[in-house]
Amino acid sequence: MNNAYTAKNVLLGLVVVFLTVLSPPSFADTFQRVGVLKCDAQNNSFIVRFGVLFNDDTLEKVELSDTTADVLQDWQLMTIAPQSRCKLADGQTISLALKNGQAFAHGAGGGDPDAAFTLKINEKTIYFRKPFYDGYGAGRYALHSLTYKQHTLSECSTHSAETKECLARGSRRMFCVTQDKKAKNVTCTNASARLQGNTLSKEEVSEQEKEEKRIKFKNNLSPFCKDVRRHLRIHRNGNAAYKYLGKTPSGHLSALDIDINNDGKIDKVFRIGGGSSDCISCGNHSFDGSYLVLFTKNPEAAAPFLDLIKSPEYTINTETDIHDNPQSEAHFISLGLAGSSVNYVYNMPFSYKDRNYIYTFETNVEKIPSASISEMTPSDQIKTVCTFP
Repeated sequence: MNNAYTAKNVLLGLVVVFLTVLSPPSFADTFQRVGVLKCDAQNNSFIVRFGVLFNDDTLEKVELSDTTADVLQDWQLMTIAPQSRCKLADGQTISLALKNGQAFAHGAGGGDPDAAFTLKINEKTIYFRKPFYDGYGAGRYALHSLTYKQHTLSECSTHSAETKECLARGSRRMFCVTQDKKAKNVTCTNASARLQGNTLSKEEVSEQEKEEKRIKFKNNLSPFCKDVRRHLRIHRNGNAAYKYLGKTPSGHLSALDIDINNDGKIDKVFRIGGGSSDCISCGNHSFDGSYLVLFTKNPEAAAPFLDLIKSPEYTINTETDIHDNPQSEAHFISLGLAGSSVNYVYNMPFSYKDRNYIYTFETNVEKIPSASISEMTPSDQIKTVCTFP
């Protein structure tokens, strides 16, 4: 990808949004939502139950969500499948994979993410990243358990029939879940249709398509992009020497002297946002990202900008006024490619093999593309040289 555009056109208004984060339970350092697979090989049956695991506890100590008395009775007679994989007497192989969502510094319930599972029988995908836990403020299990017995697959949940229809229509999960006021008790319904043909939900198909897109991005990376990505993993600060200038009304302010437009002259570059100079991606509740302010033609023009941004009267929303003022001679840069608000995109200058670049990455790594590398030319043009899944 090699899109060129002027830096002066890359101006994005920032909106400060104050959001709360739901913290994990106070008695736990870390936690994750998990699924536990138990099998009865001789009777060709299995059960998956979902719950939460704290710290480094083993699966035997998982706090499982509720289920029905019948499921619980069968569960107690089975053993946990090692590596979440087992083989039944009839030759069917069952495998379970889990995926916890990303925790965020922002958003209601950001510290308690969704969780999903993939279930395969004989390598046939029965469920693909199907959410079993609705987090981010909802805080409830979409599925409590799955059972397979006498060739019948059943789903056990507290979702009402209306919620299931809402999800089947492809409506937003959070909308469907928050509208669900009816169901309280766990009930099991026949889901054997999933055993036949391609019966994944719209949501699961969408997740499959996203995964295929990520794989395509990864497979098409050039040798340069692979090398520079490895470089960034080793040098988290991009080898750029940041000077932390303190917190302003618009967030943490850092400065560095770097030839950002590769014209042989040192430029004044400022990074503003949730992160500090020694923590590239440490955001806060209102701003989990960082944008750049560049002075490439007249570094001395940075002085009045610094006076203004440090003043109590300045807020993020006024940066359009600064940009429109020719005397500031500043470029406001945020180079996210996935359509996110600037609040949730980090921009980091770095040096690589005698050239300087800008590494941009999304707070939400599920975005596609989730990151990019751009280069600024002596004429202040910016071109994207790498995009990453």
